[in-house]
Order: sequence, then C-alpha cells, then structure tokens
Amino acid sequence: MLEELKQQVCEANQTLLAAGLALQAWGNVSGIDRASGRVVIKPAGSVGERLSPGDLVVVGIDEGEIIEGRHPPSVDTPTHLVLYRAFLGIGGVVRAHSLYAT
Repeated sequence: MLEELKQQVCEANQTLLAAGLALQAWGNVSGIDRASGRVVIKPAGSVGERLSPGDLVVVGIDEGEIIEGRHPPSVDTPTHLVLYRAFLGIGGVVRAHSLYAT
C-alpha cells in the first residue's frame, strides 16, 4: 500500500540525516495520501540511513491509528497529523533537529 509515497518518505528521511539536519534518530519526514487519508511516517527511534520503505508506518489522518507497519510511529505523529488537518495544501511535513536549527 502507498509504495511510491513510502519510497519518497524513506528517501527524504535519509536525506535529512545525510544533510546534517537530523542527528541519530531525531527528526523525521512524513507524507500524506489525501485520497485515502493515510499518512506515511518514520517509526519511532529508527535511524534514517538504515531505513527502508518497508520499515515505514502508515497511519490514519484522523486518529493516527496504525494501518500498516511493524513498529510504532514516531512520537511526533500527532503533530504531523494536526498540520495535515489544518493545512490542506501540504503534502509532507519535515521536522529537523540539527545542531544549527535551535
């Protein structure tokens, strides 16, 4: 389910880490499929460089219920969901956590 979106979210999470915008498991990227109301997000505590599309978690936009995935979603999932519900024009959320972002 949502294989293309999972690939995009996986690559974006890896890029976040490679660019130095996230340290270790901090920071994450999610993406939404508005047609299905489903969000793809990084699992809690996972490290981007070892992340694969199959590791990602799919949750529902309304309650954040896990639809697909072996691990719990990022602890930032509720924040991502609030943003998707409030701003209908966005297709992705990035939470950076670099040394220089604070």
